[in-house]
Amino acid sequence: MGRLRGFSGFFALVFLGLTVEAKYVQRSGVLGPNEARVESKFCYDYSLNPEKKPGLFQFKFRADINEMDEMYLMLFDDQWESFPQARAVWDQASCDEKLQTARWYARPYPQWMSGPDGFAMDVNVTEKMRARFWYAAVVNCNPKPIPYSYEFHMINPLRGWQSEFGFDELGTAVASIIFTALYVYVAFLYVNEYTKGAGGRQQLPGGAKMLLWLLGSAIILSSAASLLTLLHQLEFARDGWGFWIFRDSGKLLMLMGKGCLFILFSLFAKGECFSTEAAPLVGAPRAASLSTAASSIEADTFTSFTAPSSGSRGEGEGSVGGSYKPAESRSAMPGHVRLWVEWGEPFHRALVKVATMGDHHKILAATGIFVLACFMLELYGTYGYATHFAPTYVYDTIPGFCIITLDALYFVYYLDAVLRTHAREKHVKRKEFYGQWGSIFALWFLTLPFVAFAAFSVYPWYRMRVVTFLIHALNLGTFNALLYAFHPARIAALHGPPQKAQGKMVRGPHESGDLLLGV
Repeated sequence: MGRLRGFSGFFALVFLGLTVEAKYVQRSGVLGPNEARVESKFCYDYSLNPEKKPGLFQFKFRADINEMDEMYLMLFDDQWESFPQARAVWDQASCDEKLQTARWYARPYPQWMSGPDGFAMDVNVTEKMRARFWYAAVVNCNPKPIPYSYEFHMINPLRGWQSEFGFDELGTAVASIIFTALYVYVAFLYVNEYTKGAGGRQQLPGGAKMLLWLLGSAIILSSAASLLTLLHQLEFARDGWGFWIFRDSGKLLMLMGKGCLFILFSLFAKGECFSTEAAPLVGAPRAASLSTAASSIEADTFTSFTAPSSGSRGEGEGSVGGSYKPAESRSAMPGHVRLWVEWGEPFHRALVKVATMGDHHKILAATGIFVLACFMLELYGTYGYATHFAPTYVYDTIPGFCIITLDALYFVYYLDAVLRTHAREKHVKRKEFYGQWGSIFALWFLTLPFVAFAAFSVYPWYRMRVVTFLIHALNLGTFNALLYAFHPARIAALHGPPQKAQGKMVRGPHESGDLLLGV
């Protein structure tokens, strides 16, 4: 366990340069002159009984100070006259102004830090009306930097085995148990159907096999992600630390599962699963021609401003102008033109590379960019210093809005592709299939904006629970819809030629016409 926790700390240091654990917070560093740093936030419980203490803040603090140095530990809550007011002028406010808005503060002295734990204290946090977010800050009121280190521990003692969780996270561990069981059940259904249909699946087209493989990969990745998150939360409930490498790996695996779904829906929209009217991909011959054309354009760019030197000749006899290398051509260009070419060359090469890239490579590149951007945003939401200032859902921030915009662009791309495939399709059953399921699958691209809007709409102290439930419920709903729509037997029926109605002509007892009865 010690090695695993050490590797987790190294993982956090590699990505963000600090070690921040949600309820146990440790840090050592140097606080700059007159600098105030918010180190952590925690959602404390509340109780209508004044005799009960719903919250507890424990800390151990050390700093290299003398009797004249002025340094404070401060606690703020989310009421307007406390942290929101201080945050509005955080960098400009003086120490006295911060002290006026703080709910609790303590000034450590050198003699208080002589013990093995330094300056240590337990502070009871009481809330009577509702749960509130509290913010712990370290403030340096001196015109010199001060080295310091601390350990914070924030708990809700009245919550039993969930005391390590903030009020906004209560119930998420129980939800993880339920959703992990559901993910495993869905994975079992997939493996069972996949194995049972092995004989008939050999008759499926290659695109349909790839579709089933992507669906299975998404289900297995999501199941593994949910299991890792559950293991982290159970350990976190025990010691307040948890297995942070499990949690971060779980986030990555969940996003990779979403990437598999994005590739699956992209291939489906382009008609490459079982449609015989799929749009032709950008193949190697076209890519080669584009590359050749791009090379000629690039050559023209570098040689259009070239003046032949005296006595220079081309590769063949009788050539009027010489053939120059790019470096030689640039030397003959005017200064401003050469500067434009040198600055534009990397962008030009990138555009040429994208233009000559096949559709499959473009889909993979777009998926990789989206997954990586989401993962970095998730890490920022977990470890980023700025996220300590407000309990905002990470996708409701400006970087999160950029990712939602990217998701909306993918949604437009999917709609355009599926409408084109539906218009080209001549097979009646497949055309109906695209018309029905193409519109249903389009809703998957709206799940991220929907979750972000729901998170923005609810109270912050309920936000984490709502987001956790919606993400997993929508994910499981998507998997069940895909398992139903892309069952191997259903795909095999769609892949075959149109079947004509079979029957025999009989005459009704009181009718003069013929009636077709199916056999």
